[in-house]
Formats: sequence, structure tokens, C-alpha cells
Amino acid sequence: MEAQQEALEYKEATLISLLGNESASKRIQGVQLVEEFDKPDQDIVAALGEKMLADENTNVRLSAMEALSKFSYSEQVKAIFIQALETEENPSIQVALIEILGQLQEKKGHSAPEKIIGKRRYPTLYQKWNQ
Repeated sequence: MEAQQEALEYKEATLISLLGNESASKRIQGVQLVEEFDKPDQDIVAALGEKMLADENTNVRLSAMEALSKFSYSEQVKAIFIQALETEENPSIQVALIEILGQLQEKKGHSAPEKIIGKRRYPTLYQKWNQ
């Protein structure tokens, strides 16, 4: 059991280290390491949330969003998604966030879809959001 704990701690340290790397591909590798965890701790979720909210590379933000979506049962993850929906400027990420939150039926960010996508531009998504 102790060896498993050490291996888990090593993976966590590696993940955190890769997320801080200058290379976008290394940061994506770090994001993908989250699949090694059944239930990541708050530090890992916070680090992924930071990448999703603030990384300059769109692919890193998308990878972080996908990784976090596997843990969408977490209130911490839902809060990150809602915050991202209010601040994200990339249309692809905005639409993906709306779809994820729509699946979760999370309505806390309910005014954001209208501001971001509007009824006219994406009527199907807007309708799905308001169901």
C-alpha cells in the first residue's frame, strides 16, 4: 500500500511540474496525466483550473477543460467551468463549456450564454441551455 501511495505522490509531483513547463506540449502532457487519478485532490483540480482559465495556449486550455469534465461532479470543477464561461474568449471553448454545463444542468452561469452566443447566433445551443 505504501508503494502505491509513493507512486501516486510521484505522479502528482510530475503532473504539477509539467503544468508549469514553458512548453505547451509538456503542459498538455501534464494535463493528460490526470487520467491516472481516480479522484484528484483539490491541488490538482486547482492547477488544472488555473491552466483552463489562464493558459495562453488554446490547446492547453481545451485539454484542461476535457480533463476537468471527467470530474464534473465536483463543486470545485463546476465553479471553474462557470468562471471560465464568463471569461473565456475562444468561441470553441465557449461552446464546449456551454455544452458541458448544459449536460450538468448547471444554471448558475445562466446569463453567460446569452452574452456569449446569443439566441440568434446559436439558437439550438441557447435552447438546450434553457431547457
